Amino acid sequence: MRTRPHSALPVTRIPTPVGTVHLLPDKHAVACGFVAVIPELSDHHATPDLTVYPCGRVELDSVFLVPQLVPYLEEQLLQALLPHLEALQDMDTPSEFLHVRSRALRIRVGSGDVMIRDEDGYLAAYWSTDELEVNWAIFPGQSTFNAAHCMGTEADKEALSAFNTALLLADQADTNVPCRVMLQALRQHTHDLDVANEVHRQHWADYTSKHVREALSV
Repeated sequence: MRTRPHSALPVTRIPTPVGTVHLLPDKHAVACGFVAVIPELSDHHATPDLTVYPCGRVELDSVFLVPQLVPYLEEQLLQALLPHLEALQDMDTPSEFLHVRSRALRIRVGSGDVMIRDEDGYLAAYWSTDELEVNWAIFPGQSTFNAAHCMGTEADKEALSAFNTALLLADQADTNVPCRVMLQALRQHTHDLDVANEVHRQHWADYTSKHVREALSV
């Protein structure tokens, strides 16, 4: 993998017949993100998660979608994304980055993975291995992390301490610092989700209002 400095993680937005796809790199697949489904197609679920694999397979989180709609969505997404597969496979990322999905950033730290959520004012961090879990919060200029309370190996304690420091300094650091770049990707992902959900909410609010007015005018 190339080792150039990262000024930003590549966000890919691809229009499709069923809505705009928003993707970021995925270390274990090719890319993941969500599709902002056209409001007319789904009245209750606007932004299902989406994962693209190296073989070209597209996996849509269809738990909250109308079952009859899912095959049509997947076929349309597959046809729209296949021409972009090679470009998606060539996306470069910091070595420790795993993915951004469902408003969470996942990063490899030491022998475990850490999940970061931006809770609008502070960051919530959840680090885990098969045997251990460490949770803490990062506020502007301060953190609740305490290495003395970690039960892992010395190597993991050192890795977590260094990562906690990187989180504290991320918003003051140069834009090429990996931790800042990854947090920017999380915030962009969260912003895009919020915008898509608001567009969906507004569409159905207008639709309901219109039909109520029509019913009252009869």
